[in-house]
Amino acid sequence: MQVIQKILVPTDNVCDDFGFSSRASYLERRHEMNQLSLNSISFPVRNGTLSCHQDNSGRQCWSIQIQCDESAQLDYRNWPLERHEDELDWLAGTEPCLYAQMLPIPVSSPEELPGRTFPFPQSPDDEPAEWDRGAGWLFFCLYLFEHELAYPMTVTFVERQQDRYRVNIVGTFSCNSVNHELRADAWLDWVEGEAS
Repeated sequence: MQVIQKILVPTDNVCDDFGFSSRASYLERRHEMNQLSLNSISFPVRNGTLSCHQDNSGRQCWSIQIQCDESAQLDYRNWPLERHEDELDWLAGTEPCLYAQMLPIPVSSPEELPGRTFPFPQSPDDEPAEWDRGAGWLFFCLYLFEHELAYPMTVTFVERQQDRYRVNIVGTFSCNSVNHELRADAWLDWVEGEAS
């Protein structure tokens, strides 16, 4: 028996939001995705997961985790001794992990996600912090050498392929008072019944 794999391709409007002229141009460049970038440095995505659970107050939360490998652009093991030092050399050898454990996404099932965009403009400096549930930071963090908050962020669920969801995440990561553009295009595997 032949199994037909159902793929939901994003609309022209969603493609245009990401700089693609049409769904056709999106499909042509699909193989270039599945990476996380900080400014001009790209990291290949090793794996990604999407799950839903309830927090201690009984509210529904969504979790996203994207784990990356080292960047081939920063092959420090083969750098010449007299190499000129670049601004982002400090990222050499890192395996970034972008994650959010308690995203307040207002849908009841993952099937409702494709084609929708969810902005998260919140800041830890918000006064008052209307998002605060007494459970700490609900939004994105980036782990490099330690866990750091990443904000503001916007998440778009671009397409679905069976139990996998492609996301586009765009935002800002600040390190040592310097803002870096953070982008991720990744496939997330749906994990059923993930606990908080």
